[in-house]
Amino acid sequence: MPDTESLVIRGAIFAAGFGANLSVLALLSHQKFGSELTKRLMTSQLIVDGVITIFSLGLLFYPVITPNFGPEVAFVACYVIRSGTMYNYFQAVSVYNLMWIAVDRFLAVGRPSTYRSSQRKMIIVAYATMFLLPFVCSAPAPYLVIYADGKCRIRMLYDRSVFAAVYTAFTFYVGVIFAYLVPGITMLVCQAKMVLALREVMRPQKREMAQSNASSSDRPHPNSFNRTVAIPALIMCINFLISAGYKHVYYLLGAHKIISYDFASFAGRMALILNAIGSSVNPLVIVWSSGSFRRQIRVCLNRLNVRMNASLFVPLTKLHCLPAHPSLLGGSYQAHHSFSTGGFQFLIGNNNVAEASESTAYSSQLTQYEENVS
Repeated sequence: MPDTESLVIRGAIFAAGFGANLSVLALLSHQKFGSELTKRLMTSQLIVDGVITIFSLGLLFYPVITPNFGPEVAFVACYVIRSGTMYNYFQAVSVYNLMWIAVDRFLAVGRPSTYRSSQRKMIIVAYATMFLLPFVCSAPAPYLVIYADGKCRIRMLYDRSVFAAVYTAFTFYVGVIFAYLVPGITMLVCQAKMVLALREVMRPQKREMAQSNASSSDRPHPNSFNRTVAIPALIMCINFLISAGYKHVYYLLGAHKIISYDFASFAGRMALILNAIGSSVNPLVIVWSSGSFRRQIRVCLNRLNVRMNASLFVPLTKLHCLPAHPSLLGGSYQAHHSFSTGGFQFLIGNNNVAEASESTAYSSQLTQYEENVS
């Protein structure tokens, strides 16, 4: 496959990931999704994953766009983009955000009383950790490249000194420890404890249902929301451990000269592609794993569809979306929108004008509305 076509395909994947994060973020901002801390962390994860896909695009197309840069811009781009400084920073932010999502779910399930009383403190600690510790991972990155002779070069390949080799290995080990092992182990411990806590919570519920011979569909589960958020949190953590593991292993093998480290090679680009795909998959995991979130999205999309169809009959400025009935969260959906003019109201549902009244005044009001619109 020609390199140009390969770039276009990979660029399309990254752009689709950015669009997926942006779309789910827009829907999440208008939906109730757990506690304040849970929703903030999920929102932050989508934002950071979207930013990662943008910097992935920058790294992917860096060799193509840099010939058009002036020397000053090329110098800055070399140390900011090509070195991976900003990319590594936001990737570390994403990792610590995932870690705090795991901590949040464990405390919500296993320590509910402590969780409710300490949410504000957790928000401060979480965001301080999330944005300060990544500096440790990304600060050494600018020295991994060198701008010489009008080109941005990898220092380890350009400078054969012992110091360059030691510094490169040190930088990679810092990334492995602080951007993979520490948050990864914390995630695994919290997720394991969360699963055990969920089993303890669900055990008496199952025993009670067995005694009463009631099916699970007939009775609500008090802890169903914890599972709704816990499942995507668990899948996102596993997704990170797999996608980021390749990059760190590749970097360490390259630092010790076991393999040839070259970002432009296929193996080097795979590290970038896997991380970008991992960031692109997270919003899909949230939608796919959360049944209640899927139902809320369906309701929102159905409302939007009815609004667009209704706009064929009336101006959008006269449409007002009615609040969702509780029955909308299950079973069939009956969409209704209303518009008002001349002191009366109509309901539009399924592209048809529903009867707003059984009285004879309805026909005269309809005639009056048609005259006003025309």
